Amino acid sequence: MVAALLAAVSTGMAQTAEGSSAAQMPTTISVQKDAYDKTQFWINVVLSMMGVLSATVAVFTLKTVKGQTGSLEKQVRHLISSERAWLVIASSADEEQVLRTGAMHEYRWTVKNIGKTPARILETMAVCRVAEMWSPLPDEPTYYRDAIAMQERILPPGASMEFHTHWTSETGEMFTRPLELVDAVFLFAYGYVKYKTVLGEDVYESRFCDEFFHVAGEQLQEAGEAKIVFQPFLEASQVYTYHS
Repeated sequence: MVAALLAAVSTGMAQTAEGSSAAQMPTTISVQKDAYDKTQFWINVVLSMMGVLSATVAVFTLKTVKGQTGSLEKQVRHLISSERAWLVIASSADEEQVLRTGAMHEYRWTVKNIGKTPARILETMAVCRVAEMWSPLPDEPTYYRDAIAMQERILPPGASMEFHTHWTSETGEMFTRPLELVDAVFLFAYGYVKYKTVLGEDVYESRFCDEFFHVAGEQLQEAGEAKIVFQPFLEASQVYTYHS
């Protein structure tokens, strides 16, 4: 009996010791890679690829838009060039352009719109330089008076305007010598017109340079007058014939 009791007590103490020892042992959790972690990895890969693809598409789209913008800009410029106002300027071809004895000699020039839309004229000026013997033109056009301000005067397509001034000598003074006392007359006429179109605020310019030669003196005195027919001066430099 006593032996049985001792055995039971001994067994209970052994169990208590095992429980206490188990309570004092640290708990270890083993983490294993499962299917969830693999799925997240591939999601990240797919998202990264989508990011790269989106960036590539964005760059391509930007280049395409820029290309289309350049093409559209060229089309607009072509449209403006084909539909804008174009002003030409030249010596007038009318009956008033004559050589006369005993008269103040007047020079006339004409500005005409050969474009498809109205022009806004800013200013114009011309010089008719007379010489008794041929001499070359200055390297740059010389104007002895202020330009005629036009305050953006509208000139419709096909319309023209005429302006006038007096002959000037090579020094810029008004030419007043009687032609019957002159052996020969060399005339150089040159000028310009500046204008805008109705399609924008860009300023355009057209220039011209003409010439005329006539033997005066007794021949003019006998005839009383002689018709002046200006011709383009083909030897003029680009600064005299510039167009924009």
